[in-house]
Amino acid sequence: FFTRSLKNPDIQRSAARHDDGLPLDGLIAKSAKLLSESGNLALILPVGRVPEALDSASANTLHLHRRTDVRGNANAPIKRSLLQWGKEPTTCVTSELVIETGQRGVYSDEYRRLTEAFYLP
Repeated sequence: FFTRSLKNPDIQRSAARHDDGLPLDGLIAKSAKLLSESGNLALILPVGRVPEALDSASANTLHLHRRTDVRGNANAPIKRSLLQWGKEPTTCVTSELVIETGQRGVYSDEYRRLTEAFYLP
């Protein structure tokens, strides 16, 4: 969900990754209206968009339930955040996910567990 960044030449892919057609605050506001009392809104965002998302969710009476910050490796800066909101107030569970162990292409155990269902045996 990028804004003011380089777009993919594939129009559908670009639309799915950029907020030209649906700004972040609009997505969160509409989602808040459509959520059931036990429903959740989950987004993966570039870390730079997190403050905006948190403000918008709060303004729409959504409570942060989970946040996972994602790094490419242990020494890399955080690039993405996985965020989950709901209508019910609760204590937010925070964590960090490191994708690679340090060697390029060698994935962390946690990342492999998280993505194993998407790989063919």
